[in-house]
Amino acid sequence: MVFSGAGAGTEGDPYVIKTLTQLQEMKDYLSAYFILANNINAIATEQWGGGFEPIGISTPFTGSFDGQGYRITNLYINRPTTSNIGLFSSLGTASVIKNIKLKDVNITGGNQYVGALVGLIIQPGTVSNCYSTGSVSGITAVGGLVGNNRGDILDCYSRCSVMGTNMVGGLAGNNNAAVGYGTTTNSYSAGVVIGGADTGGLVGWNDGVVTNSFWDIQTSGWETSSGGTGKTTEQMKDVRTYTFLEWSGEGLEAPVWDFRGTPYDDALTDDIWDINPVLNDGYPYFNIGAISPFVADLDGLKARLLITGATYDTDLSAALEEAIRYAIIQILVYDSEFNFTDIGTDTVLFDAIQDIAAGIFKRRHMPQDMDQGWWAQGIKKLELYITSTYKVGMVYFSEE
Repeated sequence: MVFSGAGAGTEGDPYVIKTLTQLQEMKDYLSAYFILANNINAIATEQWGGGFEPIGISTPFTGSFDGQGYRITNLYINRPTTSNIGLFSSLGTASVIKNIKLKDVNITGGNQYVGALVGLIIQPGTVSNCYSTGSVSGITAVGGLVGNNRGDILDCYSRCSVMGTNMVGGLAGNNNAAVGYGTTTNSYSAGVVIGGADTGGLVGWNDGVVTNSFWDIQTSGWETSSGGTGKTTEQMKDVRTYTFLEWSGEGLEAPVWDFRGTPYDDALTDDIWDINPVLNDGYPYFNIGAISPFVADLDGLKARLLITGATYDTDLSAALEEAIRYAIIQILVYDSEFNFTDIGTDTVLFDAIQDIAAGIFKRRHMPQDMDQGWWAQGIKKLELYITSTYKVGMVYFSEE
């Protein structure tokens, strides 16, 4: 069988997934490299009998899957007699799963190991920069993101509602160090958790290592967890919980979480996380401006400002990135599925963004000239774009 998409499945030339069919084809290439090239609506899986067939259900997936920040929405799996259930059934040695967003999943598994993203992570499989929302249910070792973690979870979160019988957690049902791994770092959960024995807000059962990880004691319904630190909803929505050692108190240690703008005790510079009361219901989310293919597209911006040469390229890039971030935040209020990687091909929107960027640059680096109206003009264009693009009265609640 030949993969139906582009690529060769190697590290240098990964298979490119653009359709739901190609996503399902991953089950036939368990040691290959994959990237996701766009958002995928998996609503059709509701008509597939038992739904999506988990990847690695008979043999663990040992390849790599980089979601590149795209979303998979409405993934449906209904296999109440099968263990190891999730988008990935099981991850094996050296597997790498990163930058995947699962929104509005509906997943039901069998006797053990059920999670939205992975049923079972076997050492030393790793999951990083991933999140899940929706619902997950099973019996034993049920988690919002991972059922049984024997590998490593880093910089992840889940807002799934989770239901099981025992070993049930908002993020992971079981964080298991029996084989020398089982680490969870810089992660959180904020969904409802329902279970019996060995149930907790973040982790149901744990003999591994949980570091700098938190759960919402109010939304989860649990003040206890086998790992992590419980916080109120208000504290979960405060950047100080994740970055200010003295203020956050027990449960946070250096190095703290890596947020945009390096607040408080954050000395890291990858800017993985961000927080804004408008987005993700106020909880931390992955930094939407951390990667942008447009920050180097400076020709239009230079033309506005009558700048030539490369002297100001760094400052112009910073202004453009900030303008892109501002526009995305405004749009996500109305359209939670907005794909910011398409900004460069939307000439009307990008024109507004460049005006806003010109205003930002002027105010920062040429205050004697003020902004010459660029900011106001850009904001007006952005408002007109939003008004003409999205129906009045249609309200979305964005996950990120």
